[in-house]
Amino acid sequence: MTCPQFSVLIPTKDAGNTLEEAILSIQRQTLSDWEMILVDDHSTDHSPALMKRAAELDKRIKVTQNPGNGIVDALNWGLQQAQSSWVVRMDSDDISLPRRLEHTSQWIHKFPDTHIFSCLVEGFPEVTDGMAAYLNWLNELTSPEQIARDIYVESPIAHPSAIVSTQAMRSIEGYRDGDFPEDYDLWLRLHQAGCRFRKIPEVLFQWRESPQRLSRTDVRYRLEAFRWLKAHHLANEHLTHGRTVQIWGAGAEGKKWAKLLETLDIHVERFFDIDPKKVGGRVRGKTPVLHWTELSNHLENTITLGAVGAKGARLKMRNALSDLGLTETKNFIFVQ
Repeated sequence: MTCPQFSVLIPTKDAGNTLEEAILSIQRQTLSDWEMILVDDHSTDHSPALMKRAAELDKRIKVTQNPGNGIVDALNWGLQQAQSSWVVRMDSDDISLPRRLEHTSQWIHKFPDTHIFSCLVEGFPEVTDGMAAYLNWLNELTSPEQIARDIYVESPIAHPSAIVSTQAMRSIEGYRDGDFPEDYDLWLRLHQAGCRFRKIPEVLFQWRESPQRLSRTDVRYRLEAFRWLKAHHLANEHLTHGRTVQIWGAGAEGKKWAKLLETLDIHVERFFDIDPKKVGGRVRGKTPVLHWTELSNHLENTITLGAVGAKGARLKMRNALSDLGLTETKNFIFVQ
C-alpha cells in the first residue's frame, strides 16, 4: 500500500458545531493524496458520531481515541499514527482553503531544505484588535531568515497552519507537556535543531477566533508562560560557554526580562537606553544604564536583547544596531 503524501492531524474535543466544516475543507482540497487522523480527546457531545460517519464515507479518514488526556497526548498519539512524510496540522474549528495542500506540495519540491511550511493566515469570523495586530506581524514573516530572526519575539507560525516534516517531529520526540504552550515550545526546539521554516505568501488557511480557544482559556498560554519559554530556550541557544547578556531597554519590558533571567542564574551585565532620565542611573541600584551608542564598546562574548515594547521601536532599534555594525541573531536578538 502506497503511503499518502500528507497526514492531516486533527485533535478534537466537543467540537460538534465546527468539526464537519473543518473535515469538508480537507475533502475539498485540489490535492487528494492525504489521510486524515481524527483524535477524539474524550468528547462528550456529538463529535464522535460525526467522526464515525465521516470515516464510513471516506476511507482516507481514520478515527482514534486519545489514550491519554489533553491536547499534547492527542497530538503525540496522532503523530505516532501518521503514515506520510508530512504532518498537516489543523484544529477542529478551522478551515483549509482548497489549494493549501496542492501549493504546499509544490513548495516542498521547490524548497527541499525546508522542514516546516506554513502560509498566510486569515482570522474569522471577527478578530479582536490584538489578534489583528498579531496576524499582521505573523503574515509579514515568510522567509526562513525572517522567521529565525523573530522567533523569540512571538510564535512565528500559527500552529494549525503548519505542515511539518514527520521525521523532524519524531527526531525531537514530538510535543512536550508542561506549564507552557506546546506549539511554541515545538517551534523553538525545531529551530534549535537546525530546522528551517518557510511560508507560502498566500492566504491558504482560515483561523477561527473564539473565546473558547485553548489559547484563551488554558493557563499554559498565559503571557508569563510564553516569556519563561523564550528565556529558557534563549539560555540554551545563546547564553552558553560563559557568554554574557545585556539589554537595550531599561523600562518595564527590560526589567521583566532581567528578573526572569535571574531565575535561570543569568545576570544582566548592563542596560542601554535613549531616555536621558534613565541613562547614567542603575536598575535596582546595581545594574548600570548606558547610552545606546556605547553598545559597540561591549560586544565581546555577549548577546544584546532588545526589549522595548513601544510601537515601532523594534524597527528603529534594528536599524540603529545594524548601523553600529552588529549582526542580528549573532550580536543581538529581539524579545517581547
